[in-house]
Amino acid sequence: MATSCCAGNQKDLAAAMQRHRFTTTQRLRTFLVMADDKTRNEAGNIRDALRVSQLDATELDTQLFEVIKAQLNNIFTYFKPQFLVKYSPEINAIIRSILWKYSVGSDASTIGQQLLDLKYMNTRSTCPDDLWMTRRQRLAHACLFVGLPWLDERKAQLKASTSSVPHSEHFWYAVQWISKAVRILSLLNFLVFLTRGRYQKLSERLLGIAAVFPHPVGSRQIGFEYLDRELLWHGFAEFLFFILPLINFRRMKNFFSRHLSLRSPATKEQRSERDFTECTVCGLWPFNPQQIGCKHIFCYYCIQSNYAADVRFTCPECGHGIAGADGIAPVVLETGS
Repeated sequence: MATSCCAGNQKDLAAAMQRHRFTTTQRLRTFLVMADDKTRNEAGNIRDALRVSQLDATELDTQLFEVIKAQLNNIFTYFKPQFLVKYSPEINAIIRSILWKYSVGSDASTIGQQLLDLKYMNTRSTCPDDLWMTRRQRLAHACLFVGLPWLDERKAQLKASTSSVPHSEHFWYAVQWISKAVRILSLLNFLVFLTRGRYQKLSERLLGIAAVFPHPVGSRQIGFEYLDRELLWHGFAEFLFFILPLINFRRMKNFFSRHLSLRSPATKEQRSERDFTECTVCGLWPFNPQQIGCKHIFCYYCIQSNYAADVRFTCPECGHGIAGADGIAPVVLETGS
């Protein structure tokens, strides 16, 4: 009787342990599924940035740097302009440092990326809570973004100042070859970027960061309103460029001047000294003065161009006409003996 009771207790204990083991396994599986769902929810809405968006962001960053530098040059235009030339690498490094501080240093994205809703993601991270750039990656990015351009701009001066140091030539020779290798690798990296769409710059590939859309991106609606408007204005501009040279504006101006203005002819006898100082057409001092029979004086170019455009050209002031090509004659000053 006691033996059967012990056997029953052992069976109950084994069944309880089996249920506990099953419950623990089920809980672990549920936890893993929940963690996987969390990872999918964190990273599932993140998409790699489009190639054109990454290129546009880089172009915006470059233009912003150039605008700030141009404004700084305008400030020092009349105040020690040689200061900017002498310390240009250091000034550029300061500008890049400020831009980095308020972009990648604070938000893990450049200013151009912020305008296009992009952000750097840590591609080497496997933890869903550590998707973005780490502090170490940001500091390394600062060294590459600020330090390397400064070193490249100051390379010639540093090489000249260390010419007396032993074995400095070998060092700078190695630096030169490294610089060439970096340019070649940057070109190859850009070709890979055009193919795969990730790591636009070599520094991004080295640091393990890639530009992504941090927020869900809706379907792209393609609109042709802007393109249609540009094509319309472009066609209208081409039409104007074609039609305007065919219109004789001088003849139109002379026609309205003859029929809409009330003018009385003036003879040469009414000419005063003031008439010799102003061209009737352009209002400036007459160059190679010409006359057509009235008291008014014209520049040679003004009267000849108007007559070539319209043979019925008349004086804008008095309405005197031109009697053929011989009606235009140089002004001869008569002096008394």
